[in-house]
Amino acid sequence: MSWRVAIIAFCGLLIAVLTVRIAQHGSDGTGTWDFTRATGFVGYILLWLSVSGGMVTGFRGVPAPFKGGRWVELHRMISILSLAFVGAHMVGLLLDPWVSFSPVDILVPFWSPYRAFWVGLGTISFWLLIVVLVSTFLFSRLGWKRW
Repeated sequence: MSWRVAIIAFCGLLIAVLTVRIAQHGSDGTGTWDFTRATGFVGYILLWLSVSGGMVTGFRGVPAPFKGGRWVELHRMISILSLAFVGAHMVGLLLDPWVSFSPVDILVPFWSPYRAFWVGLGTISFWLLIVVLVSTFLFSRLGWKRW
């Protein structure tokens, strides 16, 4: 269920960023840049909610309403949805004419000529998100102690 929601959200965001890019006037407009910043911000907020929600569901002594299957599924859905927004953010960066990013600029930390430090931190965060999501899906094979 979570993956379907994330794929639908990512496709919707992809259509939106392509529409903004097509409607943008050459390299003069900033629509793609604005969209990209917005998706990055929403992705960041979703990641914060995911981490906070995961911590709350994992603490001992948390009241019963904050534990259980519904909260865990909400935590998973927010996590995967954050990946959709981060992915749309990265696609938006590739399409934006204002600051020309290449795939290498986005995927290799500290490679970007534009604000290399901050883009590098974002790239490292992306790769850490991938590692956490992959390990989460391998959870049943790894077990609680290894995970």
